[in-house]
Amino acid sequence: MTEFARIENVYERMRKFSGASTGLNELDKIIDGIHAGDILLVAGRPSMGKTDFALNIARQFAIGSGSTVVYFSLRKAQDQVLRRLLSSQSKVQNSKLVRGFLRESDWPKISLAAGTLADVPIFIDGTSNLTDSDLTSRINDLKNTDNLGLIIIDGIEHISSEKNHSTQSIEVTAIISGVKNLARQQKIPIVITTNTSRESELRRDKRPTLRDLTEWEMLASDIANVVIFLYRDEIYNIDSSDRGTTEIIIAKNDYGPLNVVNVKYYPEYCLFENIEQKQDK
Repeated sequence: MTEFARIENVYERMRKFSGASTGLNELDKIIDGIHAGDILLVAGRPSMGKTDFALNIARQFAIGSGSTVVYFSLRKAQDQVLRRLLSSQSKVQNSKLVRGFLRESDWPKISLAAGTLADVPIFIDGTSNLTDSDLTSRINDLKNTDNLGLIIIDGIEHISSEKNHSTQSIEVTAIISGVKNLARQQKIPIVITTNTSRESELRRDKRPTLRDLTEWEMLASDIANVVIFLYRDEIYNIDSSDRGTTEIIIAKNDYGPLNVVNVKYYPEYCLFENIEQKQDK
């Protein structure tokens, strides 16, 4: 499709954004959704909800488009990821699913959610010690056999390069270049999560910035089309007036302005929701 044809198609559909939805309305409007061939970088300190955020995108994309999502879980084991998906879909607390402390009223929710997820094309790869060559090979295999629509790499800092490099900086550059080539060659969006450095926690304002990405700053500045940081004020301020909400700080955006979007985050359900929606507990 030519660029003119794409613009014409978007106009005729009269959508508020042209890419695939993240499931978060205000974020979609600002970044124009998720586009084929683009890289969306999601970063933040631990406990900010990066894995749950990525899983929410995976679930939204797979259910909404019917296309396959391949999720490389480098932070958590496959069973933990599946349980988080089930918790967010059923709105049954993740801790209940872990321990089995369930009420009668939980079972219909779990059964319905399990039935929905059984038909959703999300492929979870929980392989540890994944290399950049492994990543490329597995994506190429999936591309040839499935209707692959989205790639998610949760914890890119845990990927190593198959080749030996003299410095960590050169190794990181090789990994970043490989991801960039994947996105362009496959014409598939890639969502990547990574941790920011501890430097932000030493400042009075603990919201992360691009410089807190340290060795992954090149990924943000030169490769990623959209960079967002997740920030929960309640992690640092127990009496925060923003308890229950997460700031999505849009630090880079090829499709519009930089901004901050506030959303609801329910860590007990591994679930992000639009702030205007009420949680059904």
